[in-house]
Amino acid sequence: MSAAGTITVEAECGGAVIRIKRKDLEDSDSQDPNFFDDDYTVAAATGFTVWDGAWALISQLNGVLGDELKGKRVVELGSGTGLAGLCAAACGGHVLLSDVSSVVGDMLWPNIRLNGIGPAIEPNEKVRLNGDGAAVQPHGKTESPAVRLNGIEEAIEPDDIAGITESANGEIAAASRHVASPAAWPGAVGIGANGGTASALTIDWFKQLPAAVSGAWLDVILTSEAVWLQELVDPFVRTLASLLRLRTRDGAPVVAYIVCRERAKDTSLTFAHLSSVLEHFEAHGLSSELVSTVQGPEKQPTKTFRVTAL
Repeated sequence: MSAAGTITVEAECGGAVIRIKRKDLEDSDSQDPNFFDDDYTVAAATGFTVWDGAWALISQLNGVLGDELKGKRVVELGSGTGLAGLCAAACGGHVLLSDVSSVVGDMLWPNIRLNGIGPAIEPNEKVRLNGDGAAVQPHGKTESPAVRLNGIEEAIEPDDIAGITESANGEIAAASRHVASPAAWPGAVGIGANGGTASALTIDWFKQLPAAVSGAWLDVILTSEAVWLQELVDPFVRTLASLLRLRTRDGAPVVAYIVCRERAKDTSLTFAHLSSVLEHFEAHGLSSELVSTVQGPEKQPTKTFRVTAL
């Protein structure tokens, strides 16, 4: 995304400051480069805004939810700018941010790279750290991993890597905090200081889950204010139900945290009523429990539901 016509938004989470760039929707001189994309719709365009629901989710990530996500494999549906999903990664989660392809390519990956501190490194890869301590691409394979600090490559055992955080002259080996996690998604990069990672993939609710997800294990699903049009409710719930029927690595049930807000008036035929979303949960064999209500700057409160498969 080019700097022209963009706004930087920041959030503190997990001891890190996450920064994302989003489109300036009030910049009349800028053109929307995604306007003619096949999957670009009015609904997709709203992903370039940070809604109240994202802030409500970030607030919970700074509490017990952030602790719950540490080390867990997470999928975020309808990630939009990626701010909330990146905050989840900063808490130590291994997060797959998702949206339609135009948003993934032009918003999510640039914002992941903006906050990344190094690749999620496999245990049999050598790691080189450049002069300022940032990780660069692995340059070979070895029986034991090796880390290059101050120009000197030292072989180390996999169990020792996590403890290497500083070289003799104080350079931070940032990548060492993200080594060898089986929960990291393909292509993930390290985010923050708690061992979390982030990657991104297209998940279109009107299509089947991509094989990289449908054949994977999963712990937690997150989404915030992603379902606001009536036409999105059924495809969203179908996608959510498919993900909830996956299992964790240990075979336990997957759990979802759904943040939403009532935006529809009683007579609305376009906007999704919260009651309709909850009815669809039940129709698809999902159980929902209200776990949090936050009164935001607008009239309607933001609600968080914990959803599981029956």
